[in-house]
Amino acid sequence: MSLPLFRFLISVSLINEFKLNESLILDPFMMECKVAIEPVDDTYMERLMEGRLSEDELVAGTEGIFKLKPPVHLDVWKLMNESLMHGWTHIKKRTVEAAHPNAPVALVDFVMNNTIQTVVAPIQILNELIHRINTGGIGFTPRRDPGTIAPISGESSIKYAANYYLSSNS
Repeated sequence: MSLPLFRFLISVSLINEFKLNESLILDPFMMECKVAIEPVDDTYMERLMEGRLSEDELVAGTEGIFKLKPPVHLDVWKLMNESLMHGWTHIKKRTVEAAHPNAPVALVDFVMNNTIQTVVAPIQILNELIHRINTGGIGFTPRRDPGTIAPISGESSIKYAANYYLSSNS
């Protein structure tokens, strides 16, 4: 989560999903983002479950694709505990000290798909980013139409974040 572009793209997704460009949320809020690592070879898991992989194939393993699923809103007050509140308060305090008292801070629960593994990360969302989204200053250049800028959405930023993460770790 320390990659600046990855945090930026998650922030854009939060702005879109929670409509922060229409109304700021200054209290804690939370979303879940499922993370999956899936085999590049679609038949690998099927062959593994059926016992059709050779010893050499098992030892070699397979390459995986990092995927982020679209975010889901969570009821922060049902999930809030002392640890989550401490993380949110710490980032909110740093945000205020950095002269951004009205910047929202979200808790993003990254959940490894089909497991109980989870990592909650507080994400600071700067008002300048919200302003740039409102003025159309952020978008993607589509490959099919390089002369235009397509508006960025929560889902497109999540897809881009997953692709960026993949390319930065290869």
